[in-house]
Amino acid sequence: MKKKVDKKTKTKVIKEKNKLYLTYENRVALKMAGSIISFILCALFIILSLKININTNLRYYQTSNLDYKVNLKPNNYYQERQLGKNMQYISSLIDNIDVDFTYNFRTDEKIDYKYSYYINAEVKVKDDSTSNVIFSRKETLLDEKTYSMKDSNTFNINRKIRMFMLK
Repeated sequence: MKKKVDKKTKTKVIKEKNKLYLTYENRVALKMAGSIISFILCALFIILSLKININTNLRYYQTSNLDYKVNLKPNNYYQERQLGKNMQYISSLIDNIDVDFTYNFRTDEKIDYKYSYYINAEVKVKDDSTSNVIFSRKETLLDEKTYSMKDSNTFNINRKIRMFMLK
């Protein structure tokens, strides 16, 4: 049996026919290092395996309104030059249509957000007795507009657009 003293750490290492014996201090240090490494790896695996979902509820309120008035060409049928919505119209007497769009949005909390909107219209002329579509046209009245807001809880869209009929 040979005894050696390690000059760097001054601990005793005993070698006996290819067997290595460590001193008590070395064994404690190795066990502590192994325990710390195991604890760190365990904690890392647990953290990586958990899916952390944070759900935030934001209460919001919205209202919208669409109104239109049909402007007529001079004619002998109607005394009025403008008719309200949801009426029957003679298509050849329509000059243009004034459309009012209103949209209001509000949240309970102030937030940073981005919103965009556009306005498309679809005009259909139907035969009242058969419900057949006589004329149909889709048109983009307003191209997409995008806005960003910071630390706000409301936005309003109020647009008035005049839509012209085909001649």
